[in-house]
Amino acid sequence: MGGRRSGVGRATAPRTYAPRVSEIRVRPARRDDAPLLALAMQEADRGHTGIGSWDVMFPGADEARLAILRALAVTTTPSYVHWSTFLIAESDDKPVGTVAGYVPGVMTADLFTTACREVLGSDADVRLSERGAWSRDFFTVNIPPDTLRVEWVYTDPDARARGVSSKLIGALLERARGEAIATAHVGTYIGNAPAVSTYRRAGFEEFAECRHLDYQHRFKAPGLVFLRRTL
Repeated sequence: MGGRRSGVGRATAPRTYAPRVSEIRVRPARRDDAPLLALAMQEADRGHTGIGSWDVMFPGADEARLAILRALAVTTTPSYVHWSTFLIAESDDKPVGTVAGYVPGVMTADLFTTACREVLGSDADVRLSERGAWSRDFFTVNIPPDTLRVEWVYTDPDARARGVSSKLIGALLERARGEAIATAHVGTYIGNAPAVSTYRRAGFEEFAECRHLDYQHRFKAPGLVFLRRTL
């Protein structure tokens, strides 16, 4: 008989559906994001070695260290660890990543010292003078004071391989362009291949690499690699 065949009884391949990937949305951080920002600062600073400057400056349990970082993120005096320097990535209204950016000539080391004194009181100067906590104790790289310094790029482990960091860095650089900032700089541990790859995709190129045996002994990485790009 003529006409279309219904196809009943014919074997067909099962349909497969790709899992839904929610859109990544970027927004400015808020004061109440402080717990996430504290975690991001700790984990991003540790890189791939598991130890960073915060671990040296505030030794001991994570709980106590994170409490200090939360307090530093909401001080009266804004510093380069203040919530206002951060952007947050969200997926399905859940935070999945962070990035911070500041201009060293504006968010100075003195402001960070003031913030630490607000949180730590008389213990601040002892913590700030902890020898070997910072890369400047081992080597120095000249970074222009009017550049954008990119810091604390962090992605929740459950949200990795979705372009969260690239989205955050792109939004941060776009904001910097709107503020007429001409260049951006970022640094990471030598050997942190995922981070370097992310920065290269964002248009950064290596311009300096600093190594120190004492630094390697403390942080389990030979040193730092620094990257920059024009905006």
